[in-house]
Parts: sequence; C-alpha cells; structure tokens
Amino acid sequence: MQVGLKQLTRAGLALALASAVVGNSAAWAKGSRKSRRPKAASNPIVRLEIAPIVRLDGPKMQDQIVVTGIRRHGEQVDMTRKVGFRNYNPKVVKAYRGGLLLPRGNGTTTVEAYYGKLRATAPVEVRNFDQPFKWSFRNHVISVMSKVGCNSGACHGAAAGKNGFRLSLRGYDVKTDYTRLLHEGGGRRIERSHPARSLILMKPSMAIPHAGGLRLPANKRMYGVLSQWIASGMPAPSDKDARLVKLNVFPEHRILDKGAEQQLRVEAQFSDGHVEDVTQ
Repeated sequence: MQVGLKQLTRAGLALALASAVVGNSAAWAKGSRKSRRPKAASNPIVRLEIAPIVRLDGPKMQDQIVVTGIRRHGEQVDMTRKVGFRNYNPKVVKAYRGGLLLPRGNGTTTVEAYYGKLRATAPVEVRNFDQPFKWSFRNHVISVMSKVGCNSGACHGAAAGKNGFRLSLRGYDVKTDYTRLLHEGGGRRIERSHPARSLILMKPSMAIPHAGGLRLPANKRMYGVLSQWIASGMPAPSDKDARLVKLNVFPEHRILDKGAEQQLRVEAQFSDGHVEDVTQ
C-alpha cells in the first residue's frame, strides 16, 4: 500500500508534537520535584527550637534534649550535635555537647543552644538533688543487663545459662534473677565491701577474661549504675516497685534526607507518676 506525502507529513508532525508534550511534561515534573526540595544554600536554617522542657528529679537523673533547625521553607533538620550549649546557672545543671544535661543542684535555670547567630532557649528545673537516691534492681539494674546483652538468649539468658550463671530472658523474672545473682555460685559474683571486685563488674568490663568480651566499660554510666547499686546495699526488687507503663519517643515523626541523622529522646513513664529520661 502506498502512503502519500501529505500523510507522512501529518504523521511526522503528530509525532513531533507528542514528543514535545512528553519532554515538556518530564521537564516540568523534574522542575517541580526540585522546587519541592530546595537546595540547602537557598533554604538556610532560620530558627532553632529546643524540646522538651526539662525537669530533673534526683541527683542521678539525666536528660537528653533535642535541638531542631527550621529551614526557610519549613523543613526540620536535627541540629543537636551541631550546636553549642550555654547554661545560665552551672550550679543547677551542666550541659554537654550533644544535648546531655546533668544536674548539679536544686533550682531553675535556662539552657541556650546557639548556631551562628541563631539562638534558642529552654527552661530547666532540678529538684530533690539533695535527697537520698538508690538505683532500682527492677527498673535500672535489669535495664543495664538487658542493654549490654547479659540476659539475652545468646548469653546468660539462655535456658541453661553460660558458664554456670543463669538469668531470665530479658529480665522477665526479676526476683529469681536477684536470688541467682546474690546467692548462686557461693555468692562470689558480688563483693559487698568492694563493688569493683565483683565478678558481675570485673568480667563484662574485661578486668578479668570474659568469654562475652567487653560489655560494660568502667568509665560508662551503666557500670556506675551496677557499682552504686552494690555499694548502696543491693536493695531487692519489691512488689511495691513502680512499674514501667509507657515509653514515649521524641520526635514522633521526622522526614530525613538520605544520610541524615536524628537524635531521639526516650522517656519512661512509671506507675507512680514519675518520669525518667532513659535515652542512654
């Protein structure tokens, strides 16, 4: 079948128009995507925000704050490890780079985060700093053991334990764990008069050989929780202990670019109404 010159011309024109429409649509879509996520240079951080309001209850508590940068077009980016910190009253609280706050005395103060010319402040309250404090076996000691893996299925939380030492899996039976820790093995795992000589500390800190490797560096807060619990007389778990009822994570939602990081804050609510920052 023969095709006339006019028909070829019309077909070519239609094809060209179709290509132009597709090309323009693709260019528009590409441009639209760029407009939705501007480059950082044209979308600078214009404001800082600190959250949450901090209340430290007791001498051993600590708090992780989160600093957010707000860009010109509204996007939120984590700035917690990029800002500097200044506290208006160092006798009340000490602010460390990275947003960690530690109490120094009762009172109220203000913590400031700064980045270039940008500033943001948050109120801080410390109370009961001068009151006696004891770590809870149920809520603190077991938490440390769980985080470093002592009571995991691959370690002493296995049904048969490891090397003669057994713990309940992930600490579900705290009273039995307490008994085993203090009394099994001839009581050699705890040195009441010299906590640092306790096997429960010497092995995971690698002061003596430990098949599980380094789990509890001696300069870390978690080591301090166990050693101070031993030094305070190893208070036993009780049915009257406050129970964990809820965990809150801040921020609840955040959109991240590829490669971006986000500092979280994890807060524990207990049955007696008190709240602890348990991020660390």
